[in-house]
Parts: sequence; structure tokens; C-alpha cells
Amino acid sequence: MRRKIALGLLLVLAAMGVYLALMPGPEDRLADLIAEFRAQGEPVTIADMDAPMPPDSENGAPELDAAMAW
Repeated sequence: MRRKIALGLLLVLAAMGVYLALMPGPEDRLADLIAEFRAQGEPVTIADMDAPMPPDSENGAPELDAAMAW
């Protein structure tokens, strides 16, 4: 009985080791997220964020002002 439990635990640990070895790390997930943002045209760097803001007529400010006044 002990051998079966030990073997089962060993198999579970081996499966977890394989899973962790094959799972992408946080750097890979962050790189994928940044690539996804860039593909959508979102600013990703400080230089991108320094770009001029769109005019109020295009950024939703009039709708927000009207909602706040209501």
C-alpha cells in the first residue's frame, strides 16, 4: 500500500514538474501582452504615451460633461 501511495505521489510530482517546465514564464506572457497591445495600436512605451491627446470632440469629453450635468 505504501508503495502505491509513494508511486502515486512520485507520478504527481513528475507531472507537475513537466507542466511547470512547459508552461510559459511571466516574461513570455508579458511579451505576448505587449505585442497584443502594439497590434491594437495602444501606447506601450513612455515615448508612445507622450503623444498628443486627441481633441475633446474625439475623446468622449462632451458626453462625460453632459452626463455629469444631467
